[in-house]
Amino acid sequence: MARTLEQMVDSKPRLAINAFSMGAWATGQNMAQALEKHSTVKSTGPDLEKVLHTLEFFGPRFGYFIAGYPPFLKSVVDAIWKRNFPIAEYELHGLVGGEAISEELRRYLLRYFRTCHSGYGASDLEIGVAVETPEAVQIRQLLNDDVRFRQQLLGPGERVPMVFQYNPMSHYLFEDIVAAYPVQHRRRGETFYPNRTSEPDS
Repeated sequence: MARTLEQMVDSKPRLAINAFSMGAWATGQNMAQALEKHSTVKSTGPDLEKVLHTLEFFGPRFGYFIAGYPPFLKSVVDAIWKRNFPIAEYELHGLVGGEAISEELRRYLLRYFRTCHSGYGASDLEIGVAVETPEAVQIRQLLNDDVRFRQQLLGPGERVPMVFQYNPMSHYLFEDIVAAYPVQHRRRGETFYPNRTSEPDS
């Protein structure tokens, strides 16, 4: 995540607008703490008026990260378009999570955002398990646009999975086969933290 953020904004001072909820869920607080390492943070929650007011108040001298759920970032773009906001003067970068983002929605956001990356994690575990790097975004766009390539790599089907990169020194991801019924099995993906004393079942 750090490398991705560093590549987004070059010389401008950075201001992150954290539009994840700050209530019962831990995502907003965790995201604010993560962004503090790379920028000044203002946590607005998913409040459209506060996000737009922040952009207007601080102006285009900052490079902005706007973090939130994909549909909320779309509402930001819609409001910018309707209000004739001088967005061409701003440098905006989107950080989304909480649900998958389609490549069609990403392209819509990129009309106004210079970049848009997603992350993988869980509020009650860790939000930074894996992240979309620029290379991961290119791979997913290729999977989305090239049906033949997608079918050769993933088999038949229309669904395009998210593509993330993770640090194997921080997280150990494994897939275990678990018996759900006597004659039927299902696959379960789990996250194992190597710094814990317990080991995954063999």
